Amino acid sequence: CKPIIDEAPVFYPSEE
Repeated sequence: CKPIIDEAPVFYPSEE
């Protein structure tokens, strides 16, 4: 998972 910050700190599942 990579920490994707859009508007709030939420962890989105990614390939890494």
